[in-house]
Amino acid sequence: MNNSLRRTLALVGVGVVLPFLAAPADAAAPRPLSVEAVAAMTPERQATVLEPLRLAADAVAQVGQGTRADIYTQVEMAADYRSVNVYLTDVRQGRAFIAAVRRVNPKVDTRLINVVQSRKSRQ
Repeated sequence: MNNSLRRTLALVGVGVVLPFLAAPADAAAPRPLSVEAVAAMTPERQATVLEPLRLAADAVAQVGQGTRADIYTQVEMAADYRSVNVYLTDVRQGRAFIAAVRRVNPKVDTRLINVVQSRKSRQ
């Protein structure tokens, strides 16, 4: 096989493989959603989009109201509808808090949890 034929086959191969490699990068970074976009979804689609967030929020609340009540103040869905915010009085303990969430429910995608500094302290 001559060199020009090899180069042509290599270029065709790259052209066929590249689109498949690019697709996971797009899927890994979903765009933020608006209230209107979520409201316009079918109930089934809403459940698909929001269920991982509900699962994460439930586990966060369970840890926050239990073993880590000393630093937890609240959990909320982030404005982008793609993550949840957990408010802690001591964000330095965020990793330990998320590890506790993982222990409570290993199915939770902890990448969906944002640790945020709480503006108020627990009374």
